[in-house]
Amino acid sequence: MRPNLWAALLALIAAFAMSASAYAQNERYEAGQVWAFSDRGIDEGALIKIQEVGQIGPKDEPMTVYHISMIGIAIPGQSDPIEISHIPVSREALDASVTAEANRDIEFPDYMEGKQNWEEANGGVFTITLSEIASLIRDQIAPQLAEEGIALGG
Repeated sequence: MRPNLWAALLALIAAFAMSASAYAQNERYEAGQVWAFSDRGIDEGALIKIQEVGQIGPKDEPMTVYHISMIGIAIPGQSDPIEISHIPVSREALDASVTAEANRDIEFPDYMEGKQNWEEANGGVFTITLSEIASLIRDQIAPQLAEEGIALGG
């Protein structure tokens, strides 16, 4: 083979390898996966499940949104952790948070009603870490429990 033909063949192989790598990276997360996430020691054992993967935004620049459910969120003073049925998150949120895949047989709440409400409200997507999302949820839930007269400990 001539040198120019070799160079063209190598360029083609490199381009294919890069596109295959990019495809594999985009496909890291899929519906049905269950993941542990970095929890700063607060929500030990908390997990997320990717319920659905979708696209939002303009067709020429769509954003991938991961519809997740989260279980095992600790609320101070409560013996039972809570679960959230639907949280729309970005890939960046998952990349910055997930630590290991977990058993897919764990039961999670149904997410469809929450997703439907999100769609009707033309809701946004969380780009912060899952631990930060759990903290926001905790900050919202604790006052509600206090209003209902449910004692919160330290």
